Amino acid sequence: MFNFKELFTGIILIFILGIAGFLYRNAMEQPILNVPKSTACTLEVKKCPDGTFVGRTGSSCRFSTCPVMNTELKDIGVSFVLPKGFKSIATSSPKNESAGIVYEATLAKEDSSTQNITLRVYPLSEKNTAKDIMLGETVFDSTGLSPQSMNDFKKVTIGANTFEEITIGSSKKYMHVAYFLLRKNDVLRFDIKESGEVNASDISAMRTLLQTLQISKN
Repeated sequence: MFNFKELFTGIILIFILGIAGFLYRNAMEQPILNVPKSTACTLEVKKCPDGTFVGRTGSSCRFSTCPVMNTELKDIGVSFVLPKGFKSIATSSPKNESAGIVYEATLAKEDSSTQNITLRVYPLSEKNTAKDIMLGETVFDSTGLSPQSMNDFKKVTIGANTFEEITIGSSKKYMHVAYFLLRKNDVLRFDIKESGEVNASDISAMRTLLQTLQISKN
């Protein structure tokens, strides 16, 4: 005798297997959901002016900020260690057409207004060479005159860079020294001025800054 119960069970089993197969195939054909991927930064490190190193962190894998005393002026590709007791007091883009200054930053001693360091950037051009800038923008404090030739400058190597150094003013109670550094597209100028009782160790603050100076080739 024909067993309808077994037939019905078989039909149900085939139906279940069909549904299961359909669901499996549908799941396999669906696109994988966009699961956020964790960012794995490279092991690249950056050396800070003070000699410490920082790595890349965060979702954008940017370099971590260097320790506090390291100063980075990204607009002009310059970084250095602030001399002890100094702080940044002004940064600007004066765009002085007569001098051609495109950037200026001033540092001063926190406990005194008698000493400051100024950084200026002069762009190079066919009509404004490094020599033109150094001779034309240097004015001796005592005479108001500019140097006649590059013989008034002295090459000095400080840290990784070679500068053109010139004493603009000097006395028992005053000191003004400038350092020029040539890059591909501009000239960097660092001035240190000290008034009052001039102390040789205070003047060395400039050398401390230049010793740690890091620059892009621009």
